[in-house]
This record gives sequence, structure tokens and C-alpha cells, in this order.
Amino acid sequence: MARSEYSRLRSIAEKRIDRLSSHGLASPGISFPKVSQLKSAAEKEAALNAVKSFLASGTTLREAAKNPEKRLVTENKMPAFLTEKQAKEAAQRERRNARRREKYAQDVEKRNARNARRREKYKRDKILAGLTDKQKALLKGAKTLGLDVPTDRIKQFVEYMDYRFSQVSESALYLMDKYVEDYQKILQNSPTVDDIRADFERFVSERDNNEELFNNMESYDEDTFHNLWEQYSDSLR
Repeated sequence: MARSEYSRLRSIAEKRIDRLSSHGLASPGISFPKVSQLKSAAEKEAALNAVKSFLASGTTLREAAKNPEKRLVTENKMPAFLTEKQAKEAAQRERRNARRREKYAQDVEKRNARNARRREKYKRDKILAGLTDKQKALLKGAKTLGLDVPTDRIKQFVEYMDYRFSQVSESALYLMDKYVEDYQKILQNSPTVDDIRADFERFVSERDNNEELFNNMESYDEDTFHNLWEQYSDSLR
């Protein structure tokens, strides 16, 4: 659609609409869309056809006076000069079309949601298949404590928990709830396990002002490491 052609025809149509409105033959606010409001090629083509049809359908003031039963209304988002009966039929069609569009949109949304759930389940099952029984137990434990780990966070969560438990004895599983709580808190600031570790090490360095203290984290005894992490976690509040 040539911009100049539609703009020229729209200008003529808008003047007609103004004259019809001033004589009570059109409701205020009826207008053809501006070129800038037409986004797709289909919208542009429809608008050009609509303005041509409008100009050719007896919409001058003189022609309208010969058809007092007609009135300017909006049909399919475009001005149209219709009789009261035609206007009612057009309104009914638009309502039916609107219901169809709404139902179609709802069906598409439901279908997309189902497909998304299938993709999510497939992705999660694939990740879970690569975990050990102990790592799967960590996920179940977290869910019991109120943390349902998202699929894209499973690997990070498992790495984080393995890292925390690597610093304590195997019998210290009672710390699970504390670790989950720390994970939720730290996650607000650190998107990856590597970031969490680096952030924790920076905290220890700044606290003790001695980088050698954390060059080998395994050199800490269990209580010292736990106390340092407790202080680090509290510093994020």
C-alpha cells in the first residue's frame, strides 16, 4: 500500500466523517486509523480497501440525506455507513467473532501450556536421571522443607549442597534445613555455585584480611567453617 494513496483517501474520508457527525449522522470519535497505526501488510491492505469502500458507498452529506435510515458506525474496527438493521447484524457478527477469537486464544494458551509442561517434565526427568540417589534425596528433602527447586536450578542446588556437606561429617544431615535456608537467602545475590563460593571466600578474606586463610577451604575444621558460613549468611540480611 502506497503511504500517499492511503493518506490521501483517509483525509477525504475524515472530512466526510466530520460533516456527517456535525449533522448527527455519525457518532463522535469514529475515524480511520493513521498509517503509523497499521503494522502488518494485511492491516494496511484491509484499511485501504475499507476507506475505498467507504468513499464509494454514498457517504457524502448529499448522498447520506437520501438515506436517512443509515448511520455511520464502526464495523471490524473501520467506519461503515449502515442501516440500523445492518448495524445490528454487524454488531452481532463482531460479538460472535470476538467470542471465536477469545476461544481460539484460550485454546492456543492451553495448548502452549501443555507443551511447556511436557518440555519441562522431559528436561527435568533427563536431569534427574543423571543424579545419584543421595542427590535425589537432597531435592526431596528440600521440597519437604518448602523449597521446590526449579529445573534450571537443580544442578546448582546439588552442587551447593554437596559443597556444604563436604565440610561436615556424614552424620550431620540434621543441617539440611539450615543449608536450604542459607541457599534460598544466598540465591538472591549469587546466581551460580561458583559465585557463591567466590563471594564466601571474599567475605572470609575481608573478615580476616588474610587471603591465605581460604586458599584451601578444607583446612578449616567443621565448627570453624560452619561459624564462618553462619556469619557470611547473616551478612546478607
